[in-house]
Amino acid sequence: ELTKTQTDVRDIKETIATKLATSDDISRLMNHIDAFAAEALSYSNHDTLRGHAIMDHDEKLKAHENRLTSLETK
Repeated sequence: ELTKTQTDVRDIKETIATKLATSDDISRLMNHIDAFAAEALSYSNHDTLRGHAIMDHDEKLKAHENRLTSLETK
């Protein structure tokens, strides 16, 4: 998915570059695209970390539940 997105962004850059009048316009637009891409990657990384934390908590809760069940049967 990331490779496809990068290819799409490259295509957009080329299309925009041929239609914009000045290199300042192109540079400004590229800076915005780069900032957006960096922010999207940051959100993706945060989601991955949150998912890992949730999985860790789920495992701990299951282990805790097993310990409680074991104690209740004694």
